[in-house]
Amino acid sequence: MYKVLIIDDEPLMRKSLKTVIRWEECGCFICGEAGSGEEGVATIDSLRPDIVITDIKMNDLSGLDMLENCVEMLKNSKLIVVTGYRDFDYAKKALDLNVFGFLLKPVDVDEITSVIKKAVYELDIQAQSIKKIDNLKKSVDNTLFVQRVRLAAEVFVNAAKDEGGHGIEGAREKIKKLCNDFLKEKRHSRIVYKYILYTLLEVFGHFVNDEEFLKVFEVSNIDMIIDNSDELDGFSDLVEQILDNTQRRLSVSASNEDDQKIRAMFKYIDDNYAEHITLEDLAQLTFVSYNYASKLFKKVAGRSFLDYLNYVRIEKAKLLCKDLQYKDYEISQLVGISNAYYFSKLFKKYAGVTVTEYRKSIAN
Repeated sequence: MYKVLIIDDEPLMRKSLKTVIRWEECGCFICGEAGSGEEGVATIDSLRPDIVITDIKMNDLSGLDMLENCVEMLKNSKLIVVTGYRDFDYAKKALDLNVFGFLLKPVDVDEITSVIKKAVYELDIQAQSIKKIDNLKKSVDNTLFVQRVRLAAEVFVNAAKDEGGHGIEGAREKIKKLCNDFLKEKRHSRIVYKYILYTLLEVFGHFVNDEEFLKVFEVSNIDMIIDNSDELDGFSDLVEQILDNTQRRLSVSASNEDDQKIRAMFKYIDDNYAEHITLEDLAQLTFVSYNYASKLFKKVAGRSFLDYLNYVRIEKAKLLCKDLQYKDYEISQLVGISNAYYFSKLFKKYAGVTVTEYRKSIAN
């Protein structure tokens, strides 16, 4: 049974949510309630709920600001927000906070029940994935594998920081060989693929220490890619992406000034992807020429500014697809793409499937 916390400054709304939903049938129970945003922060800290249902408009602290203050505590929780206003600014901030459901008042019982059941389903999948990884760690002698990866990663990291990149290819091939040898030893399966990828992320995460790096390779994205693609192809592509991303970020961190500039660029895109932004904006932001901004961005991101911006927009769109109240064209506008036809083409290009196909896949 999953713990649910209800946060709303209207006592009648809290009472209604507690009584009209058949919580046990959904696999949940109410662990607590709070009547304000500040009380919500304290209650989240003490109860650590699996699902949070909160109003947006509250007197002291808005529901979204409250969730923002609890990001670390709620990183594995499902967040459902309720509002009386259909405001795109709210929706955009909710999207940034990885809110699972965005519902309009008056709340329809069937609609919120459906969202809760989907949240429970994802929590089940999440728990199963963690359990499988834990079981794998217990059932295989992975200590030697991890130690070898760490040693090879140190060589790779030092080579990536070297301006000439001496020894980088040899270190890259060594890591790939270690992964492939481990696969052969333990037999190919999705759970082994995921375990190796999680190991690489953990090892390189210590060296890179970059929030943007970890955002690119979220566990949920890895799971979806491995579960919905040819296993070996998806695995090999992700290993290459992790190595490429690590190499780029380490090479740029060798120059503190460039490192600060590129971080500012990534943050600007992450904060303003829904607006009309250009490479010229990034150049002005970091006080460099247009050409220098273009070269620096391509060097670190491994793709052009426009390609990266489109990638970010489609990743955000994929999260919004979970909310059935949004039509495709509304999602397009929310992520900064005004032309719905162009949005559908970009979605197919970056997601590999149409919007309709993607929505069906996450609904099943």
